[in-house]
Amino acid sequence: MVAVAPGLTVLDRRRIDLIDPAAIRAKQPYHTAETMNLPDAKQFLDLCLDRATELAAEAIRATVADLESRRYQIDACGVLFASGRIGASLSATLASHALIHTADGDHFRNAIASAAKTHGLMVSAIKERELTNLAPAEIILRVGAMGKTMGPPWTQDEKLATLAAYLVLEKRV
Repeated sequence: MVAVAPGLTVLDRRRIDLIDPAAIRAKQPYHTAETMNLPDAKQFLDLCLDRATELAAEAIRATVADLESRRYQIDACGVLFASGRIGASLSATLASHALIHTADGDHFRNAIASAAKTHGLMVSAIKERELTNLAPAEIILRVGAMGKTMGPPWTQDEKLATLAAYLVLEKRV
């Protein structure tokens, strides 16, 4: 999760863990559900989503509180989504390994979006592959170079989150 201010200043960056190993040990819920019968899979996935959403809400709450204590107002966020196919049903998803991968990623993205909405944030869903088409080339270059001043790690997911935050802040999405 990355928060930015006008001028493309990174205010905060942190990793949020959406898996509770004490409660649910599945790092890839749809992969785990693949071997279950359909009713058990549905119940398991609902449980995983509920817990991931709770963890996302806790992380968002802490981040927003920290930023507000520094006199920043947070009212929107961007959530990056994959561009993969979506299954027509749970049974169709669990029958396709490719759809399982997409569903696992979307599972956590949906948890973040739901948690953000719970906090009253406007959520912009952005397809990851569209980021470079939506952001100006000079912004993409600036984001890529930020790791030198911010220090490691400056991973690809942090760069993409920063671009998404910029696009939301600048109302480009």
